[in-house]
Amino acid sequence: EHFLKYKARGEKRMPVALLLGSPPAITFASVHKLPKHLDELAVAGGLVGAPINVCKAKTVDLIVPAEAEIVVEGFLDTEWLEPEGSFGESHGYMNLKEYNAYFDVTAITRRKNAVLVSIISQVTPSESSLIKRVACAPAFLHHLQHHLNISGVTRVFMHEPLTNLRKLIVLQLKSDTLEA
Repeated sequence: EHFLKYKARGEKRMPVALLLGSPPAITFASVHKLPKHLDELAVAGGLVGAPINVCKAKTVDLIVPAEAEIVVEGFLDTEWLEPEGSFGESHGYMNLKEYNAYFDVTAITRRKNAVLVSIISQVTPSESSLIKRVACAPAFLHHLQHHLNISGVTRVFMHEPLTNLRKLIVLQLKSDTLEA
């Protein structure tokens, strides 16, 4: 969405900062489906009970978490796309070649003795799907209680079969709502 906004304004380059290894609250907030008006760093700060320490990136006009292990800075070209792929996917099929933006790297900064932290993303259940499930279940609960006004729902659990389609969602209800 940001890329399309830069392109629509006729800006040929979009500043980008890629984090490799960030504090866990930032990783968690980054995969959560947040409303567009919420800042992921503010949500991460809410999770840890304090503001996230940030600093200005070296070569792009962005702020980045000060405790990030590695920060790769640069620009995405909004005019030109490059062919990418094809790649083998986790379910055994080949993803077709696509045209995507490319990243012109302008700086790489890191903490002294940086540790490359990653999340293993594979066929579910995996680390990435568990983080998504933990993030999505409260969002479903909030939607049911506050947007659909179903106050009897007290908990949502999302079962993940190997297809990662969440075909089964378990709702826990207040006991008095079951008697009605």
